[in-house]
Amino acid sequence: MRRLVLRAAAVALALITLPSAAHASWVTVGSTTTAPGTTNPNDSATINYAVFQQTTTGASGDFATYLASNSALATALTNSGVNLTTLENDKYIYLYQATNPTQNPTNKPVTDIYLADKGRIDTSGWANGFMFTQNGSQVTTGALTSGTGGGLDGATGAKVSLTSSSDAGAATFVTMNETTFRDTGDDALKFTYANGNALKNGGYGSLIVLGSNYEPARGEVETGDGGAAFGIVPVPSPEPGTFALMGLALPLLGWGYARRVRAAKVAAEAAQ
Repeated sequence: MRRLVLRAAAVALALITLPSAAHASWVTVGSTTTAPGTTNPNDSATINYAVFQQTTTGASGDFATYLASNSALATALTNSGVNLTTLENDKYIYLYQATNPTQNPTNKPVTDIYLADKGRIDTSGWANGFMFTQNGSQVTTGALTSGTGGGLDGATGAKVSLTSSSDAGAATFVTMNETTFRDTGDDALKFTYANGNALKNGGYGSLIVLGSNYEPARGEVETGDGGAAFGIVPVPSPEPGTFALMGLALPLLGWGYARRVRAAKVAAEAAQ
């Protein structure tokens, strides 16, 4: 049994000391389409997402360096209440942008987006007037395709970058409130578009920005205009991934130990 404990401790130590990504980069990129509910069948939208992992944080870190060359983005974030110092010190930068593809002539404007529990987010807000660009094209009515690597500015082969838009028709945010998802009752952040400037049929919205030290995991997103539609996007995980991995590893170690005990018992009985 002592051997099992020592091996478990060794595995736990190895998991805790796993190296992080060698370079700052997008670690997950993609999109989801929220499935409309039955009462308001036209609340669906495409939610594009990208999560950036910093190798170096702080005032001279990856995100701070990017903001230093993009003062307009820094101003947009500050205006929404984002604490830039906190964001620059977070390991992960979560970004989301909704588009409202033309699905039918009566597709309703989306007024609200619900995202992850604030308890796992250090700072949050939006960047009105900014959007994703992929392979040189701004994302207006389409969806991001899978692809990782590269930097925030699109250098070193990145498929994704952040750019500003002069399109006055882009949906902009005005408020963020702590609330709950309407289907589960779990905690959520509600981002609301400006009155009269919602995410209209065939339109697109500005970026939502979250900062966290928690790794990405699958979590709910909700869109609606009174009804609700639901999808899955990466959000900060409930606990650090290493500890979750530890929880998975220890039962496997116990199973291996029990298997060895049974094998030894069978061998002893066969020798009698």
